Formats: sequence, structure tokens, C-alpha cells
Amino acid sequence: MIKFFLASTLPRFVLKVWRTISTVYWFLLYHLHPSYRYHMLDLRQPKTADDSDLYRYGWLDTDHRILYANFNLLVEFVQKEMKQLYYPSEEEIAKESNPECAEILQQQRDNYIAIAKLYSYWTVERPILHKAKEMASTDWYRAHTAAKGEKTEEVECLWQELQAAQERCDKTETQALHDLIDLRHYLWS
Repeated sequence: MIKFFLASTLPRFVLKVWRTISTVYWFLLYHLHPSYRYHMLDLRQPKTADDSDLYRYGWLDTDHRILYANFNLLVEFVQKEMKQLYYPSEEEIAKESNPECAEILQQQRDNYIAIAKLYSYWTVERPILHKAKEMASTDWYRAHTAAKGEKTEEVECLWQELQAAQERCDKTETQALHDLIDLRHYLWS
């Protein structure tokens, strides 16, 4: 009976306790240690000089969560992993004697450039577009308030400018998001 306990029951008990401790350890590590939070997406946007389009916490509609999550992953990829990607030069592609290899190298170069353009859009161009939209919104609001709610030609003109700025932002964001989804298979190192 003691042999059975030592050979069968005790090892199962120890294994069960070990698995429980291990599960708790990894759960705490993945939920508390920042570098192990692979399963969580951080939607917060980094602080900028003018804090345009700044999201730090609180409620956010799904359309913006989709946008921020995808582009935050792109930014993380570019800043942490893109330096490990191979970027063939045009001379190297031209020197390649095998046409299939040259085509693969050209595709790799094109993808690298497309990823860099999307990163540039998100970090440089988009803040400029949003700043212009915010300025158009502020101008319209001031004119609307000064006109005491009446529809004047200036208010209508500023409203049209605001709508055009909003449409420009939405169009470029949607196109960039489509481009990012098209490139998702190349975002690995």
C-alpha cells in the first residue's frame, strides 16, 4: 500500500500542485509584467508636441480602436523588428542572374518601402492632417458662435472646409488601413 502511494498517488499530487503553481506563475507574469503582455493591445497614443488626436484612456468607439490597434502594432513592428528585415538594394536586384530570385528580392524591397511609407503616414502625415482638421473645426466653431447660430456665408464656407478636411482624414486613414491589412503577411522578422 505504501508502495502504491509513493509510486502512483504522490507523483500525481505533486504534478497537480506543480501545474497549479506554474499556471498561477505564468498567469501573473503575462498579466502584470509589461514585456510579457503579448495578448494585450495598447491603444494609447504617444504624446506629441501639440497633443493632436491624443488618446490616453477611457471609452473609444470600435472604429477608432481598430485603427489604433493596427497602427500601434505597425509602429511597434517598425521600431523593434524592422531593422532585422533584409532590404535589398536596386544594384543587388539588378545583379541577380536568376529572374525568380530577382522578382522575390524586388517584392521584398517593395514591401519594405510600403511598410516604411505606412509608418511615415501614421507618424508624420496623419498628425498634420488631423491638425488641419482641428483648425478647420475651431475656425468653424468660432465663426458659428460669432454669428450666434445663424447661417452666414462665412459659416457655410467654413463648414464645407471642415467637412472636406474630415473626409480627407477618413479617406486617407481607410486607405492606409487597407494597405496595412494587405501587408500583414510581411510583418514578421
